Amino acid sequence: MKNFFILLAMKILHLGLKIARKNGGNFLGKIAYDWNPNLFQYFKIECPILAVTATNGKTMTNNAIRSCFPNSW
Repeated sequence: MKNFFILLAMKILHLGLKIARKNGGNFLGKIAYDWNPNLFQYFKIECPILAVTATNGKTMTNNAIRSCFPNSW
């Protein structure tokens, strides 16, 4: 039941960010993780995961990768 309210709060915050025309990045995930670190074990990911790590250029690289797969998200 706790997880339901955490997800509901994150959806409401996401809607608020969209209305304000802001991009939250991983902000909502960080808040949800702070409230319940075990929350994400309930999500199944049935797709390949690509991790981009570096010192510089992560945002541009992620945006370029995402533009290659426009219907995947």
